[in-house]
Amino acid sequence: MFIPKGNNIHVYDVNSLYPFVILNYKYLIGKSIYFIGDILNSIAVGTNAFGFFYCRIVAPINLLHPILQTHVKINNSIRTISPLGIFEGMFFSEEL
Repeated sequence: MFIPKGNNIHVYDVNSLYPFVILNYKYLIGKSIYFIGDILNSIAVGTNAFGFFYCRIVAPINLLHPILQTHVKINNSIRTISPLGIFEGMFFSEEL
């Protein structure tokens, strides 16, 4: 492979990124807890709610910059949208 002189090459080892993240950040481990209701009122979880949640979202219609995204099927293709109004989906706690 020919590399012209004067160009800088940056190499990133993404394989080592996974163990680094597991060591230094929160990660989902343990048994799943099924519940219905407000997660913050759950005795088992309390205010440390962390994980994936299937939620019913009520986003104000006049919201200028909606941030929660979801996938929808439109004309035989999958699109990512940021809806307004009432919708349901699976979301990560850090997004919520």
